[in-house]
Amino acid sequence: MRICRLLSVIFMIITSIDAGQVGSRETVERISQIMTNETISEVNSVGAAAGAWSDFASLLNAHKGEMHHALSKLKLYFQTFGYEDLHAGSNPSDEFDNTTEAAVRLYQENFGLPVTGILDAATIGQLTKPRCGREDVVNGTSVMHLHNHHGGNRSLIDITGTKRFQHFPGSPSWISSSNLTYAFAPSFAKFRVPELLRRSAFAMAFAEWSAVVPLSFVEIIDFESADIKIDFVGGEHGDGNPFDGILGILAHAFAPEDGRFHLDSAEYWSVHVHREASNFAIDLQSVVVHEIGHLLGLAHSSDQTAIMFPSIGPKEVRIHLAQDDIMGVQELYGVRHVHNVRPQGDGQSGLPASDSPQSSIQLNNILALLALLLTHLILYYFIAD
Repeated sequence: MRICRLLSVIFMIITSIDAGQVGSRETVERISQIMTNETISEVNSVGAAAGAWSDFASLLNAHKGEMHHALSKLKLYFQTFGYEDLHAGSNPSDEFDNTTEAAVRLYQENFGLPVTGILDAATIGQLTKPRCGREDVVNGTSVMHLHNHHGGNRSLIDITGTKRFQHFPGSPSWISSSNLTYAFAPSFAKFRVPELLRRSAFAMAFAEWSAVVPLSFVEIIDFESADIKIDFVGGEHGDGNPFDGILGILAHAFAPEDGRFHLDSAEYWSVHVHREASNFAIDLQSVVVHEIGHLLGLAHSSDQTAIMFPSIGPKEVRIHLAQDDIMGVQELYGVRHVHNVRPQGDGQSGLPASDSPQSSIQLNNILALLALLLTHLILYYFIAD
């Protein structure tokens, strides 16, 4: 059965080349669907007790005026993501006070939950879900609020009035270069995903963004000279944003032109989460695509279908940009333009200019397809079952 799938993919590549469509997004998505819809077992849900924030489950239906030992940890959580501003050096109390209620209400609004100020089941479920380490609120202002238009942040409002993308305050972007380099730190020697599969996941994640804006991303060896420095670290690692263990903060990246990108070494990273026996498996490419958005200047989005939505569960896969993500990044960098084809003969047909962005996109997609095929060949014959 696996051989049949591989032959189907090879045939699709050959026929798409013959039809001049090998570089099209539709071809990439069709092949990706074939390769990922293979013998997927039923995904078991992971209870709140499994993650770094398991204590929050005991706060079910807590509300203002109550005392509970887990509330101090919740306040630290809210401080991490900008919802509360605890006094430096002070220990948070176990009281559900006015400030905590306000934080809960803002959190519920940001994540599209019923705004009650009570820690109901839906709110607890969202709080205990693994997520990005970047903040949702900056200096008291939500960067993903449904109706926020403060500062330099600009947002896309659809016909229903629902807020979409947001940029970091001041709308920072890469202005020094449109040809960015990235490199992996030596710490990745300890990464559980084999090097080839890890590099392929990153390459496809970067290609997702470069397909829609006039930016290019090239992997280099020299970590120190790279524009984007990708490190594999755990706990406190020197940037003031410590990781907190499995199924907590998964990763974080900094706004332009900082370039730092950190993955938590405690997580169970995978490139094929549905094949993993562990219910803690986190999809590498999904997280990488999200963090690249931060590297490019996008803040968190309230759109749950968007790559820039802050949280993602174990065995959940979200690797393709939503329209919200595309609109947000194109507002910062513009649209990757496609040159008109060169006239041939009667001027009714032709091929893209060899130096056009479209040719570059097609070449990148061809390489991504070949990398995807090679990745699955390795899995089929050396790793799977």
